[in-house]
Amino acid sequence: MIQRLISRNKTISFLNSYYAILQNMETNNQKNTKGKAKQTFHYVRKDSNNGHETKQSIGNNILQQPQNKLQKICQFYQIGTCKFGTECRNSHIDQNKNDQMKKEKQRVEVQNPIEKYKNYKKEYVFDPNLTLRCQQLAQIAREEKEKGYKLQKEDELIIHSPSELGDQQNCNMVLIRHAMSESNYIQSKYTQGIQKEKLKKFKQHFRYFLYKDNNLFMDTPLHPIGIKQCEDIQKHNYQINYQTVYVSPLRRTLQTCIELFKNHPLRGNINFIIYPDIAEMLKKDSDIFLVDQFNQLIQEAKEKYNMHFDTETFFEPDWQFNHINTNQHLKNVTYTPQLLKSLIVQGFPQPLENFNKFQERIKKATRRLKQIQKEKKELTGVITHSLVAREFISNEDMENDEEIENLAFIYFNNK
Repeated sequence: MIQRLISRNKTISFLNSYYAILQNMETNNQKNTKGKAKQTFHYVRKDSNNGHETKQSIGNNILQQPQNKLQKICQFYQIGTCKFGTECRNSHIDQNKNDQMKKEKQRVEVQNPIEKYKNYKKEYVFDPNLTLRCQQLAQIAREEKEKGYKLQKEDELIIHSPSELGDQQNCNMVLIRHAMSESNYIQSKYTQGIQKEKLKKFKQHFRYFLYKDNNLFMDTPLHPIGIKQCEDIQKHNYQINYQTVYVSPLRRTLQTCIELFKNHPLRGNINFIIYPDIAEMLKKDSDIFLVDQFNQLIQEAKEKYNMHFDTETFFEPDWQFNHINTNQHLKNVTYTPQLLKSLIVQGFPQPLENFNKFQERIKKATRRLKQIQKEKKELTGVITHSLVAREFISNEDMENDEEIENLAFIYFNNK
């Protein structure tokens, strides 16, 4: 008898607690739905005439049954006889229209594979106050490029002694940024005097109109100022007994390497290796690789200066596609510089190569080069670009807040 009373009391206590919880849930639900449609519980009713299912409301309830439609296509909607409209449990997708849209999408992707790669985003808004000025400056810069650059007297003010960072005496790796390129020269010359807060927007406008409708600046070479910079630093570079030098395949870095080492006393014994993973982030025309100019420079260096470049260890003909095509969107597309340019234009002002992927690429390349240097214990040079150099030294005990100048030498000890 006592056990029955205890059991009964427990049951009553449990029911009271459960009822209190339900009341609390209902109170909260009424607060949350104030001013909104009442939540209702539904059951499924099957029509006896046509076997069609629909949901019917049975009034207010604390909980609401999910109202997700099934994937099944409503057959009555297809023939125009569905009586339930939006209350129908099945999907009212027009199957024929849906199939046609899928076929059209597949047809577009076959005919134009880069359609799948497009980065659909909010359209870039040009500032009308900057547009006219940048158009005029870009036209002047293009005309100057077409005439050909020559070293002027006023350019001597730009030529400076290359900056050095680190301890040369105790280093086993030397990081070198390329000398001044034509692109660097144009950016420096035509963006002078712009206020700092407006500089980024101005550069975007100027870059757009400079590269628009022409291929003059693809894989930009060194400016005469850059060549003069290399000549002035040659003797200093001869004092460094390099054994291996890794070089970005882009023309400005390859030219920098040739100009720095063409008279180096050890050039015949130095192992020059082309390494695409230390190339610049792909974001503008000057970063687009041109294979014809590359082959020409490699051949001239071999014939004129006895410099032999290893293009087999790391180099691949479509290396730039590998940098941007991480999801294999372009696996059936033939690589051309013009294709890269069109993709850059589509994504403007965002870089074609994702910045996070770029950082991963540089960190991986950095670890690999440092590991090789440790194993071989060789004095190693790396000729690369500004952004790459900053990532390269980010983990070193060095300050890298300042911009790395053209032809800067950075010495560090790989421990």
